[in-house]
Amino acid sequence: MPELSTEAPAAVRYSSPYRRLGQITAVALVLGVTVVFVVANRRDVPDALRAVRAANLWWLLAGVVASAAFIGVYGMARRSALAAFGVELPPSRAVLTGAVAHTLNIVSKSGGMAGAAVFRDEARRTGQPPSLVLGGYMLGVVLGDLAFALTLLASLIVLIIEGHVTRGDAIAMVVVAVYFAIIASAVIAAAHSRVAIRSLHAIPARLRRRSPDHRAADELFDAIQQVRERPRTVLPAFAWMLVIEVLGIAMLWICLAAYGQHVSIAVPIVGYGISVLFSVVGVLPAGLGGAEASLGAVLVSFDVPGSTAAVVVLTYRVLETWVPLVVGLVVARYWRRHNAMAPR
Repeated sequence: MPELSTEAPAAVRYSSPYRRLGQITAVALVLGVTVVFVVANRRDVPDALRAVRAANLWWLLAGVVASAAFIGVYGMARRSALAAFGVELPPSRAVLTGAVAHTLNIVSKSGGMAGAAVFRDEARRTGQPPSLVLGGYMLGVVLGDLAFALTLLASLIVLIIEGHVTRGDAIAMVVVAVYFAIIASAVIAAAHSRVAIRSLHAIPARLRRRSPDHRAADELFDAIQQVRERPRTVLPAFAWMLVIEVLGIAMLWICLAAYGQHVSIAVPIVGYGISVLFSVVGVLPAGLGGAEASLGAVLVSFDVPGSTAAVVVLTYRVLETWVPLVVGLVVARYWRRHNAMAPR
């Protein structure tokens, strides 16, 4: 059994002046956009403050519960995806690892792959094959994309029925469709080719100018073939991914209800789908700016007052992004200091 490392994963440790400068620039940009938005809509500020004072605290508490449930379900979804590759992870450890991984995905534009560093680090600590852990994690990313694609399809259908499709929505959907098609093609090609798996697995070694070891790649390819022969093993993970989408929609619905907007389920479905869509195509981590603007536009198009839409968007983004981010940072600190994920 390898010794327990108290260091953070490479993705957490890594820092450079350029990266810090980029982070400072992004924060400054978001703050600037926020100030401009507030100044441009200063007439709505009193109405927004009244909406905040009139908020239903029980609904807001329900939103906090939904946010906490999201964190737990995210970890369980990753656990189920790993189980399809024969990697066993206790539920508590999966939730803790998932919280840190999700935080890395929030602060980076990596298509959800930044969190793989945390699970690979956990694999090294527990003596499990990193290649199988990587395979399970990638399966989770693909299943998550598929679950969101179904949600986005539902959003598109509602938009078409309601006649709310804008040119920006159409362009963003085309971009995401192309992105999903590329990812799906790469995954299918890799799943059918040992050579492709070896080539992808050898990239890190070649960047370090070392000779690649194909044994781990062959192990991953053999595991993929076993999953292909038993496709039912991925169903639990896909079910968890669908629960994640449901929780995202539920959080938005709860936020609307908290501010007195008791709307049909179509509104949060469209709002959630469009906000995540613009998060994917946005240039800033967590879709900052684009997600808020697109969600606000959707709510206003469904006759939610502008001032109320603003506080709904703010509250939703706190529950959906900032609460998991803070929880992940706290867990990462606890993980390093107290070895909470020590091997069994």
